[in-house]
Amino acid sequence: SLAGSALVVVSVLRFRELSKRFFAIRLITCLAITDGFASIFNILGAFVDPTIAYSNADERSEAVFTLSLCRVQAVGVLYFNLASILWTSCFAFTLYRDMIQSYTRGALRKYEIYFHLICWPIPAMLTGMTFALGYLGDAGPFCALGPAYAPQYL
Repeated sequence: SLAGSALVVVSVLRFRELSKRFFAIRLITCLAITDGFASIFNILGAFVDPTIAYSNADERSEAVFTLSLCRVQAVGVLYFNLASILWTSCFAFTLYRDMIQSYTRGALRKYEIYFHLICWPIPAMLTGMTFALGYLGDAGPFCALGPAYAPQYL
């Protein structure tokens, strides 16, 4: 997923004229950016051992560092996955509206600012509330929404 996201972003940077002409390419670029960062935070999970943070470790500083890294991973995974879902929804909306014959193609560009206003701050607010309520942390082999808070996830 990280390689695919990087390929999309590099292609858009290489062929800038296409992203200026085609609105859908800009949406795919935003989706690729969110998926790329979600992949980075998922890869970060390979370096975080949540069992150290929640055990009686001899090294207290290592436990604090691991707990902090666990929370960073949980916030990053949650935020970028939520943003990815919203960007996918916006892209689907754009494809649907593009297929309607009575709707002009250029009129879809006016939605771009609304898509940005939906897809960046809403996941930030949801992730911030989840973090502030203390729902993020050890979820078994990785860091995310803790298993004790599974009902809140739904």
